[in-house]
Amino acid sequence: MNFKKIFLLLLLTFFVFGFSACTKRGKLIDNAIVLQIEPAGKISMSVGDNKTLKAIIKNIKFEEVSHAVSWSISDSSLGSFSDSSAKETVFTAEATGTGTIKLSCEGYFVTADITIS
Repeated sequence: MNFKKIFLLLLLTFFVFGFSACTKRGKLIDNAIVLQIEPAGKISMSVGDNKTLKAIIKNIKFEEVSHAVSWSISDSSLGSFSDSSAKETVFTAEATGTGTIKLSCEGYFVTADITIS
């Protein structure tokens, strides 16, 4: 009889701590984000053109969320952003060449290739 009580107590303890650990892991997963640049795909522009770029940020449930962002380009001589910390920015092409636009958010990043003619 005593053995059964100890076994049930151990089993109950295992379930309580086991499920609380799963919940904590789930919270870490909820902090993950899906990041994308709109328009998607390779960007082609001519010198002097402007292109509106939008950061799409979603949580793991694909719900849009708001986080601070940062835009950059691999070669700053190619162009500039109207606001490198805005969710929506305008990129102005200033020189010919190829490069990579990078959108960073919460430790995540996504890139888009750009060609300016």
